[in-house]
Amino acid sequence: MKRTLIVLALSSFLIAAIPPHEVQNVRLEVERYALGLQVDVLSAKRNPERFRALNRALDEIKMLRENSFTATQADEGYLDLMVNALEAIPPESQFKRKDCAKYENDFLNQFEPLAEEAPMEPAVKPGWAVLQALCR
Repeated sequence: MKRTLIVLALSSFLIAAIPPHEVQNVRLEVERYALGLQVDVLSAKRNPERFRALNRALDEIKMLRENSFTATQADEGYLDLMVNALEAIPPESQFKRKDCAKYENDFLNQFEPLAEEAPMEPAVKPGWAVLQALCR
């Protein structure tokens, strides 16, 4: 019981000790990684390079999220959706270009079922851009 109270008090103290501008920067930092990922994927000449960029960015985003606090539940939801969309891309070992129509259809159905051609949700766009680059 005492340990639980100490942990709760410590976590409350840590949350209060982080200035709001630093909390807000978690989402901005993740968006920076996502933008860098899109640039890397679009500039890569072959899919192995694109998958390396995807895996590197996903690892960085996950590590940043594990080691940081977010400001709001909306930010948490946004970041969860972005990570889930990136993780929905088939791994390199299972990716087949001939199945791209299925991958794209499944991606849209899972993350933005009302989209006609491309997702409009900002958190889903990086995953869509990576998938599009892998399929071209």
